[in-house]
Amino acid sequence: MAHLFEMRGLRKSYDVVKALAWDDATTVTVAPGRVLGLAGENGAGKSTLLGAIVGSVALDAGELRLDGASYEPHGPFDALSKGVAMIPQETLLSPTLTVAENVLLGREAEYTRFGVINGRRRDRLAREALGLVELDIDLRGMCGSLVIEHKKMIELARALAARPRVLLVDETSNVLSRDGAQILFDRIASFAAAGGAVVFVTHRLDEISTYCDEVTVLKDGKVVATHPTGEVSESDIAHLMVGRELEGEISHLEAARSEPGEVVLSVRALRPAGCAEFSLDLRAGEIVGIGGLVGCGADAVARTLAGALPAAAGRIVLSGTDVTGLGLPGRIAAGIAYVPKDRDDEGLLLGASIRDNIALGSLDRYSRAGFMALSAGSAAAEEQISDLSIKAGSHRTLVSQLSGGNRQKVLLGRWLHRDVPVLVLNNPTRGVDVGAKTEIYRLLEHARAAGKAIVIVSDELPELLRLSDRVLIMRHGAVTTEEHRPLPTEQQLIGAML
Repeated sequence: MAHLFEMRGLRKSYDVVKALAWDDATTVTVAPGRVLGLAGENGAGKSTLLGAIVGSVALDAGELRLDGASYEPHGPFDALSKGVAMIPQETLLSPTLTVAENVLLGREAEYTRFGVINGRRRDRLAREALGLVELDIDLRGMCGSLVIEHKKMIELARALAARPRVLLVDETSNVLSRDGAQILFDRIASFAAAGGAVVFVTHRLDEISTYCDEVTVLKDGKVVATHPTGEVSESDIAHLMVGRELEGEISHLEAARSEPGEVVLSVRALRPAGCAEFSLDLRAGEIVGIGGLVGCGADAVARTLAGALPAAAGRIVLSGTDVTGLGLPGRIAAGIAYVPKDRDDEGLLLGASIRDNIALGSLDRYSRAGFMALSAGSAAAEEQISDLSIKAGSHRTLVSQLSGGNRQKVLLGRWLHRDVPVLVLNNPTRGVDVGAKTEIYRLLEHARAAGKAIVIVSDELPELLRLSDRVLIMRHGAVTTEEHRPLPTEQQLIGAML
């Protein structure tokens, strides 16, 4: 079968970090009608590879070929004009443009003439594009106010409407609902069936096994292996990724749990936006998981507990102190740390270093009179880099230069470093590979053993079942089910969500 897209001998370095280190003979190809899964630990080079394909990363060496001809894009719009579209891991919509303008970004010539915008034609084109992904929302609304799932579906619509020949999908399913993910996979299958080539990046190995024809595994910037998915198991792929067996490490997390201590966080009749009253007694040394379908209200509960959203009513008491009236900074100062679902927009300073981002959670410790010494927090940052296996040259590395999963580790490191009694974690392992996920689980187990009280909102039921002492299932803004250990099966929890 002829190759539609070919990659050979790719190399890219950032200072001492070799993001891509293929030898000259290493070649990866994708044929028309095929879906290539790309697997690897955070920092293995997956995002750098996709960035090179769309021209946002300049390669040091190597060759890309599209349909047998040399392919050298000068940026994402140039790549799109050549037939390559990408849905990036982190949303790249303009928050100050409307839905219609974002859907048609780069296609403005199709609805303007002599500098005059034809609004009716613009809206028709945008509506047709959104119809491809079954999304019906206000075309005139600003994208900055949308939930992350709608943003990702807009990016999928924009890519498909451009009719590319090669589609790159980077960690998209992990922010989608089950229905949204199914739409994504259906569109990928349809695109491939029509003769397109797909490169699909995910940390969910079951998705690679189910939806991909081949899998290429990267490790430390190099290609480890390429196999038809029918010839390798998920455990085989995981072993190729991390170079060790994970089953024993994962089962270790199911060790005997000590009884929780005293109530640390007492929540009474809290009314997050769009939700019914929510009450909870969270104890020291306890992890409470909250799950449900997208829109169930779990996200609003997490944000309201952390102070990122105001409550319409109710009371929150932390270790005997009423913190209801405090916003996010006040809750942090009081002892409630928060890891948001959208790490780039809400959690990290992308233009700052790893050290600065980790120190941000402990400025009261490192600053004097509003100033922080150049060396302050450096040792703590290096400790978190080591403990969380963050792949970076040093604590001075900018967070914007890290892969998505390593960014997530930096955000977690900020609060694991600070001694707070309560952690509110919204999808704490989003975009994190299987090996790093195990490391994070172990750290959270250690935090619980040390007496931390933890609330975890997660879209991944296996994660909730593995970590939680109690699981709350929400539906239409209300808690409808509460389960204690021994917890029910994943299928039973899904039934409670529907």
